[in-house]
Amino acid sequence: MKINEIDTITHTDTSKLSLGIYIVFSCAMFFFFIAIGYWTAQADSAVGDQIYNMFQDVVVTGIASDSAAAMSFQIFINNVQICALIFLGGATFGLFTLFLLMTNGIVIGVLIEVLLRDMSASVLMVGLLPHGIFEIPAVLVSAALGMIIARGLWGELSGKGDALDSAKYAGRLFILYVVPFIFVAACVEGFITPFVMEMMVTK
Repeated sequence: MKINEIDTITHTDTSKLSLGIYIVFSCAMFFFFIAIGYWTAQADSAVGDQIYNMFQDVVVTGIASDSAAAMSFQIFINNVQICALIFLGGATFGLFTLFLLMTNGIVIGVLIEVLLRDMSASVLMVGLLPHGIFEIPAVLVSAALGMIIARGLWGELSGKGDALDSAKYAGRLFILYVVPFIFVAACVEGFITPFVMEMMVTK
């Protein structure tokens, strides 16, 4: 086996290990900030209402549609933009990636607390779970890939890595895994979630 082939295998194995570590780290950070958002809204309902209303005005109003297909497309575009920003935030040495992971986690925590005031936990879970099982992993993987870009930049500065190789590896995984996950999540949220929620509420 040639030396360059060994280097390629070693680089790939190291990248896979790093991706796994970064996904675990992103998961821990994300759910930590969800808890922070939930606790903040519970401690001060006015703050929770303000963030909830802002989310409704900025996000929900922008994707509201009578057509499930149109709504799915709008959700897909919105979530691709969010995940792309989280991913590309790695170019700021990971600072913007962590900031977006924090803000998204806090907002989700606030939304959960506000929604639980008017509905049961089971209804909320049924409403969130179908698309959440695809959407949340997409966010977490985007954050992990952003951290791989950040690691590549640090490696480039120290002379122990290649930022371009890291960016190519992360970009390929973003297209192969994150984008399809977002697409499935958008379809579920546009076509299935409203139907399921209507069934739960009318029971």
